[in-house]
Amino acid sequence: MAFCFVRSHSQSRLVVSPGLIHGFMARPLPADLPDTVEPVSTDVLVHDGDVLPIDGGVEVIHTPGHSEGHCVFLSHRHSAAFLDDTAATLVGLREMPLNEHFGQAVMSLKKLAAPDFGIACFAHGEPIKKGASRRFIKRWRRGR
Repeated sequence: MAFCFVRSHSQSRLVVSPGLIHGFMARPLPADLPDTVEPVSTDVLVHDGDVLPIDGGVEVIHTPGHSEGHCVFLSHRHSAAFLDDTAATLVGLREMPLNEHFGQAVMSLKKLAAPDFGIACFAHGEPIKKGASRRFIKRWRRGR
């Protein structure tokens, strides 16, 4: 089942985020990546703040930046955030090396410095198993 925040959005070409580490991490990617990715079929349209009726309620947090319709799913029952491509822990906790819109990505990370969650799971890198929201607050609440 596919969840989607934005109906029928074609993802634009991802751009390397600012900074030497991001440039280094993006280096091995093929140069011939497509300029856009066609949208996928949407089974369930979700919105920021929705609570999905699974696992005692999983909150949807819209986190655009990596892609326009990107969402984080927060299980309050398990104090766990499923961040997918919002951030990565490949070289410390940081922004994704590629984003559609870097400024939006940073705003989404600052937004994630508000909810309380102990565990953070990423698509790229190891999970943070304790005190995850404190790490987000330290990194993004006060700016950079």
